[in-house]
Amino acid sequence: MENITTTLLEALNSTVIAAATTMSTTTTSTTSNIMEWPLDVITNNSHDRDTMSLIITPLALASKHSKHHHNIHPEIVTPVTLSSEWSRLSRLIFLTILSVIGSIGNIFMISSVMIEDHLKKAGNSLIVNIGLTDLVVTIVVIPISIVSLLAMNKDDDVAPLSVCKFQWFLAACAFLVSVLTLAVTSIENYMRLCTTQDGTQQWFSRSNVTAIILLIWFIGCVASGLQYVYDVSFDYCKRKDDNNSNLLPFETGVLVTLILLPLLITFLVHIRIIIDAKKFMSQPSFKPNATYKSDFSLVRSNFYSFLTFVLFWLPFGIAFAISVTTSPKNISDKVFYFTSWIGMTKSCFHNIIYCITNRHFRNAYVNLFNYCCCKTTVSTTRRRNNDVTRSDVRVHIIPGYNMYSYTSPQRATHGHSWAKRECHEL
Repeated sequence: MENITTTLLEALNSTVIAAATTMSTTTTSTTSNIMEWPLDVITNNSHDRDTMSLIITPLALASKHSKHHHNIHPEIVTPVTLSSEWSRLSRLIFLTILSVIGSIGNIFMISSVMIEDHLKKAGNSLIVNIGLTDLVVTIVVIPISIVSLLAMNKDDDVAPLSVCKFQWFLAACAFLVSVLTLAVTSIENYMRLCTTQDGTQQWFSRSNVTAIILLIWFIGCVASGLQYVYDVSFDYCKRKDDNNSNLLPFETGVLVTLILLPLLITFLVHIRIIIDAKKFMSQPSFKPNATYKSDFSLVRSNFYSFLTFVLFWLPFGIAFAISVTTSPKNISDKVFYFTSWIGMTKSCFHNIIYCITNRHFRNAYVNLFNYCCCKTTVSTTRRRNNDVTRSDVRVHIIPGYNMYSYTSPQRATHGHSWAKRECHEL
């Protein structure tokens, strides 16, 4: 009998140990302690086994639930919805502020060239083109993230892959168009200041500038559209590491021909403009007129705009170079996507550079602000001949509504000499 009892106990012991080992691999470390239980505890009566199961089962379930919860809610950083460390409301407020401020500033920047007489030149259409690229970011790219945050479920922080690809297509297109436009703008500024006016009118007439702008947009859309349609680019949204070596020649070609070379040309041409302009001004026989000084001030603002562009996009350029040439794992998603958003926020603050550094843009900004926020009606009165100081002339800043403007029908019917002067008063 003793041998039979011993054999039964050994079989029961081996069975319990095998069951405990299986549970330890699927649940938590708490259940793995079953293997260390003594045999007399396991072979106790059924009441003790039921009591023990009531104690162990909640502990195992709680440990398993906590582990599962930890894996579901890690920190998520995506190029569309930013970091999950921030609450959804804070991200919505932040992106909305960027979109509203940037859109208003870019609209002011574009409108300034249209209403300010000193800025109405064919070459300044290139500045308008830069404002359009910034407007694409502030009025389309950033609102895509806002809509994605509003459309997603409460516990979902990952936008669809198609949304990310379309957003990156627009951002990359705006980036390439800005780089090429900055290079062409520097060349136009050099020909305006350092060459004769005939050469400037020949190369940068209204029709030629329009053709150049359309060509720039075509190149930018094609280069960025390849990665959107055919995935002929590095994987910005998923950042996979399996095909970077095959795409390195394409990335190198785009980087050198459409980014590095135009940026280098822009920098060298601006340096040449500064050197030649100072050389001309140092000559005793050279007396710059008001137009030359105004153009030189605008060139200086364009150079500050170029430096701002480089400053905002340089962190992402470094992260991008390390990620493409080595491995995406060397740069975390948080660093990679945050630096890309730093570059895109350039579109929200770029228009402020012209307001600060150029008085013509600053005057146009003030007139636009007064027109949009301060004026509700338009009142016009004829100026008295005997009392000029007490006259009250308030006219519309749009030339078509200004009776003293060169485009108004009132001026066309009067041949007085005083009608040749423009009057823009608010």
